[in-house]
Amino acid sequence: MMKDFVCKNCFKSGKDSTTVQDYTSVWIKLINQLEHSRAILSGAR
Repeated sequence: MMKDFVCKNCFKSGKDSTTVQDYTSVWIKLINQLEHSRAILSGAR
């Protein structure tokens, strides 16, 4: 059984709707992850 999931639901908190703050926070995390990945890949070249 796979314990590390590639995809997960970032908005699953038991609420009926996602707040603007939660939505923005997830976008910030995604952008930071992409920038970190680019930095690692550019250093590997």
